[in-house]
Amino acid sequence: MKEKIKYVGAMLICFIAVLFMQMPVLADDGVPATAWRDNAAAAFAGGSGTAADPYLITDGAQLAKVAKDVEDNVTVYKDVYFRLENDIDLSAHRWNPIGVWKWYENGASENKTFAGFLDGNGKTITGLIVDERTEKNSAGLFGNIGDNAGAATNVGAKDLNIVDARIYATDEGMERSSSAILAGYVMANFGHTIRFDNISVSGTITNTKVGKTMISGGLIGEVCRATVDNCQADVTIKGGDNTGGFVGIDASSTYTNCKVTGKVTGLWAIGGFVGYAQEADPRTMSTFKNCVAEVDIVASDWRAGGFSGYMEKGKASSCAALGDVTSSVTGWNPKVGGFVGEIGTKDATGSAILDKCHAAGKVTAASPDYKAGGFVGTHTEGTYTECSFDSEKNPGLAAYGEGDEAAVPVEAGTTTAVSGNLCEDIYGGHAWESDYTVDVAPTCGTSGSESIHCSRCGNSKSAREIPATGSHDWSLIHRRQSEWLDLSMNNAVSVLQQNLQLRFLHLKMQELPEQGHPGLKHPEIHRPEQQQQAVLLHRQIQMLHSQVQRIIQA
Repeated sequence: MKEKIKYVGAMLICFIAVLFMQMPVLADDGVPATAWRDNAAAAFAGGSGTAADPYLITDGAQLAKVAKDVEDNVTVYKDVYFRLENDIDLSAHRWNPIGVWKWYENGASENKTFAGFLDGNGKTITGLIVDERTEKNSAGLFGNIGDNAGAATNVGAKDLNIVDARIYATDEGMERSSSAILAGYVMANFGHTIRFDNISVSGTITNTKVGKTMISGGLIGEVCRATVDNCQADVTIKGGDNTGGFVGIDASSTYTNCKVTGKVTGLWAIGGFVGYAQEADPRTMSTFKNCVAEVDIVASDWRAGGFSGYMEKGKASSCAALGDVTSSVTGWNPKVGGFVGEIGTKDATGSAILDKCHAAGKVTAASPDYKAGGFVGTHTEGTYTECSFDSEKNPGLAAYGEGDEAAVPVEAGTTTAVSGNLCEDIYGGHAWESDYTVDVAPTCGTSGSESIHCSRCGNSKSAREIPATGSHDWSLIHRRQSEWLDLSMNNAVSVLQQNLQLRFLHLKMQELPEQGHPGLKHPEIHRPEQQQQAVLLHRQIQMLHSQVQRIIQA
């Protein structure tokens, strides 16, 4: 029996040991202690790396091979194609970004570029945990994507989902650092572009700001010359500067039909979509088309806006800022606005262009000395066409904090009016209901109205009159009067009956013997005159009840 117990105990210990061997070792903040670079595969699942026959990736180890090969200078994978064949869980180890970009405070740098193309094939990556607080690489699934000094022509990613990622970064000891969920650093040379299509990311980014510049964005951190279409981000970003919900710093890129939701908390140049928009090439400014930022902004330094913190060189058309903007700055000009914190640059005509852009959130600024703007905090230079902000949510604010009415011709509209602008300029038109809705009900002497409503914004069209009913509904009045009379008379009868019955109870006799009245229950009713009084009261009650019933029936 003892030998059997020892055997079972040994088996149990082995089982527990195997279980713990399979579990990732985690640091205090939940970051695995082991790294994917030490667990990379030796080969891909198939393919030759061409567009027609891409390398096939079926698990995290094979994806880690791409990162390890670039980091070890084996190859940059110039114009090489990869395709995910399965959903991939990366939670077993800490992820090492694909590509390396480090720019140290002393001027030294490391630049190892991934120059290939990843087809996500509609698959989803979960468990992405990137922690670059020690190694200081640009943080993200990709650390550095580039065109290899212009040599590569097909670089980027498409059709990929990244869910619930966790990114940690710092700028300690660095000239500048960058972080994002998809790519920390993206760079194309003049005449080239990096493409990102149909990509969705979600998660949290936590930055430790102790050095010079900590750039961060939900999809991309720092980027130059990219083309981004139909991408989405749902993020919470904390810390850093030059930070946007979608992209941190952008130069000469184009974004079309992109959306971001979430919250961004940071220092300066903090925007719902882009932190700092500029240009890398003359007359090739950052461009945003039909993009939406539904992001709450909390800034503790200057230049904060619902769409862009600082749009130095940028063009936005049919774009919207739907989130609230809050600035805690009190000691200097916060430059805070519902759409953009500061716009334009001095001595550069046409440096910023806004067309059919709208701010629908609330702007709150702590500064007692400087005004916030419902649309723009500080107007330095730029043009506005058919733009608006919600003045109903921002009573007392002009469209601009610094500027003048002639330079900032932005509509101050009600919530309904701005919602209507969003429908027309952002969502492609109103969502009109098929049936009429009664706006004002008609009465017997007054006409009413009805119209077709938009289910999205509440605006209406095709209003038409509803004729007055033309006659009084006397039957209803009679019914109401009758009901009132019934109730009143019944209540009155009930009260009178209770009072009379109380008096009658003192005089009522169960029976009246001729002499001595021995059958009376009440000891005080002994005489014939008391008997007569009781009988009289009883008759009065009966008469009153009959009269009330005749009144009610009439």
